[in-house]
Amino acid sequence: GYAHSELLAAREKLQTVTEELETANEELQSSNEEFQSVNEELHSTVEELETSKEDLQSINEELQTVNAELSNRADSLVRSNSDIVNLFDSTLVATLFLDNDLRIRRFTPAVTEIFNVQNGDEGRFITDFAARVSGDLLLADAKLVLRDLAPIEREIDSDDGKSSYLVRVRPYRSLNNVIDGMSITLLDVSERNQLDRARAHLAAIVESSEDAIISHDLDGVITSWNSGAQKIYGYTAGEIIGQPMATLLALAQPDEWPNYLSRLRNGESITNFDISRTTKTNHAVHLSLTISPIVDEKNRIIGASAVTRDITERKATEERSKLLMAELDHRVKNILAVVQSVVTQSLHGVSETRAVAEEIEGRIIAIARAHNLLTEYDGIDGSLRDMLDTEVSPYRHDNNIDLAGPDLVLTPNAGLTIALAIHELTTNAAKYGALSVVGGHLDIAWTFDTAGTSPSLCLVWQESGGPPVIAPTRRGFGSKLIELSLVHGLAATVDRKFDSGGVRCTITLPLSADVGRLRSQQEKGSDL
Repeated sequence: GYAHSELLAAREKLQTVTEELETANEELQSSNEEFQSVNEELHSTVEELETSKEDLQSINEELQTVNAELSNRADSLVRSNSDIVNLFDSTLVATLFLDNDLRIRRFTPAVTEIFNVQNGDEGRFITDFAARVSGDLLLADAKLVLRDLAPIEREIDSDDGKSSYLVRVRPYRSLNNVIDGMSITLLDVSERNQLDRARAHLAAIVESSEDAIISHDLDGVITSWNSGAQKIYGYTAGEIIGQPMATLLALAQPDEWPNYLSRLRNGESITNFDISRTTKTNHAVHLSLTISPIVDEKNRIIGASAVTRDITERKATEERSKLLMAELDHRVKNILAVVQSVVTQSLHGVSETRAVAEEIEGRIIAIARAHNLLTEYDGIDGSLRDMLDTEVSPYRHDNNIDLAGPDLVLTPNAGLTIALAIHELTTNAAKYGALSVVGGHLDIAWTFDTAGTSPSLCLVWQESGGPPVIAPTRRGFGSKLIELSLVHGLAATVDRKFDSGGVRCTITLPLSADVGRLRSQQEKGSDL
């Protein structure tokens, strides 16, 4: 009984223990599952840590890259700052940076030549400093730029008037496109202005010159043309620029221009020689030509300038001078014959030696005056009567010469031309005609005719009482001289007749303003 009770108790206790074991086993199993879950969480945490480590490594690498970039940018900024500093120090352009309150931020060294600033003045008002230019004008421009945000450019002179500056005031924009002051540049343009004035002066000289001033390239193509060239050649600049210089050559000179070009390409100047050229109307003109090479800044020949002067009048003067020299030669050869005639007539019928000497001396002096009349370039400036009287006075005696006609005034050139013809007639009359003998007589009469379309002068030379007239068998120099001087020079008509009773020469010429006119009453009154 007792043992059975104990056995039951032991069984119950065993069952309890078993149940507790089972419970403990279940708890252990649950704990195991929890441990497994924790273990999985640990594995997951380890994996996350490894991932985080990789992320950290990646971030670290990115930071290293960023750091390298920042370092490069810092080096670049240092170099840029160095470049800016060197640019500021080396530039000759005066540049001034101001903030919105007109305080100095920075300036180039050239600014110190205009404004009385120096290093360490950054942050001070620009209005505190004296300047070589008008500070009020710059201040007004600066305020206008800040207000309108539009750049201003103007040229101003220094206060002493010795320098000129091109001033540009522009708004200063930051990298964020925010207006943060302004920049002012002052460029010294004094030398440029002087060159511009010199260039304008030269251009005015070229344009106003009566000479033709032409430039062309090395191929002979015309590149510039002044008004003097237009006046001489007749072409306008629009018609001739771009055309070859050979266009201006006379027909007889087709091969000369290539030779000129070759000489110019070799740097040779072609100076002061006479040449003929053709105008737009195919009229030949005589010119004095000078051609000089044009070089660029590297001393390379790039073209040539041609200066031509119209010497047509000079050529005509030279031809006339030749005629005068020929006449002078002719007169010198005849002078002894004229003197001999004067002496012979003076001695005729005179018994007193002193009277003979005085008469011969007076007539020889008169011959000298007439001879001077021929050699003077400007001829006679006075009346026709005075000129005729001067020419015939060496041969006047016993009222053997009569002059009759209105009071006509001749221009110098016309007077000289008519004097040459009258002198020739007088010389021939003294050698062969009415003035060669004592009983000869000369009548010179002239009229002023207004019946035609224009006034004209008609002069009649009539000899009488001289030796029998014999018509010449050939035209001598005297006849040629009369024809050239009167017919060609004054558009006159000359009718010369060798009648047996005496030579008669009729000269008719238009009395234009270039030849002469009737003396006015006012002029007559002034002579009294």
